[in-house]
Amino acid sequence: MNMTLTITGEGRARVARIGAPRLVYATLDSFEEQVAPCLEGEKPWLVLDFAEVNYIDSAAIGCLMDLYRRATGSGGGLAVASLAERVERMLRMTGAHEFIGFHGSVAAALAAGDS
Repeated sequence: MNMTLTITGEGRARVARIGAPRLVYATLDSFEEQVAPCLEGEKPWLVLDFAEVNYIDSAAIGCLMDLYRRATGSGGGLAVASLAERVERMLRMTGAHEFIGFHGSVAAALAAGDS
């Protein structure tokens, strides 16, 4: 199943806007294929805009953890922005907030990445 993403450059960062209400196992191959190029090079900074996402499953959480490891392994980072309450609660239950930056907006995530 294809995942609709819009990826833009914002300074040294890449912003991937997820254009679907669900980030789930069935869409992860397409999702990873599209965001993988954002993690190439030195010190990649990726912001995932979850404004349209209202549900993620455990496979998607695992995927986010993998993206985080790949980004930080190259000296970069990963942040998520505009999380729905339900999605944020699921991520907090896994402890993802301990290392992935949660931000209220893409602008806030970009500002945090520049500091």
